[in-house]
Order: sequence, then structure tokens, then C-alpha cells
Amino acid sequence: MPVAVAQSVARNDIAVKLDQEVTRMAKHVAIDRKITLAEYLSERLRPLVEQDFRKMADKFRRKEEGGGK
Repeated sequence: MPVAVAQSVARNDIAVKLDQEVTRMAKHVAIDRKITLAEYLSERLRPLVEQDFRKMADKFRRKEEGGGK
């Protein structure tokens, strides 16, 4: 029976250093899901990073508008 594999959008991959144990576990999860480690980590990190990025942008916007914190 064919297995559906997530299609990835165009990416610009870069190398990053991660904790070895976290990487080992993530690799096993990615293998189980039949996706690459990069796809798995991007999928899991994207929502967190986007949320933090929005908070940061809001903070800078308020600062520019003179609203302090």
C-alpha cells in the first residue's frame, strides 16, 4: 500500500548545531513519519518561531510608536 509523503515547498536549507540526543530522537521520529529530518524539524519549529517573531515585531513596533514595552 502506498504511503503518503508530505510534499515540501522550496527550501533554503542551512546547517545548524543541535543537541546530539535531541537530534537522535528527532531522526527516529522523522524516519517513522517517512520524512526527512529537515522536514520534521521545520514542521515542528515553524509555529514556535513564527509566534516568537510576531511578538518581537510587535515589541519593536510599539517601541517605534513610543509605547515602551
